[in-house]
Amino acid sequence: MKVEVVQIERELDEHGKLYVHEIDSSVKNLKQYIEDERYRLVAIAGEKNGAVYQIASDQIRFIETSGEDTLVIHLEKECYTSRARLYELECVLPGNFTRISRSVIVNLERIAAYKPLLNGLMEAMCDNGEKVYISRRYLSGLKERLREEMKR
Repeated sequence: MKVEVVQIERELDEHGKLYVHEIDSSVKNLKQYIEDERYRLVAIAGEKNGAVYQIASDQIRFIETSGEDTLVIHLEKECYTSRARLYELECVLPGNFTRISRSVIVNLERIAAYKPLLNGLMEAMCDNGEKVYISRRYLSGLKERLREEMKR
């Protein structure tokens, strides 16, 4: 497939058109990927050992609160801290991030498996083996989102 990129003025809305022979699930997935702006990497600041690092959003597994004013940003093998608020990061992170409890935002693209638990909660296992728990309050919204993803 040929691709043409045209740079436009900042005042204009970015948009794209796909000319395809058939609208199949791959085309629908590509359309949704573009509409959700998942291709835009966001970098957030994280601190470790007194130094501040820029962390690309695609490296993040999940972010959780730790205490009143600290967040822990979990990557594949290491963690960073941040003084940002969870709701602030929720607003700037790409569409593949979603809140799963009052204290956790997860990168859905880094979830390997979901497991229902007896107490009504659900467990999400990240691709690095770490586990986070989805509260009942956020479970129905997550299930709906996953159903939509499966339709694409």
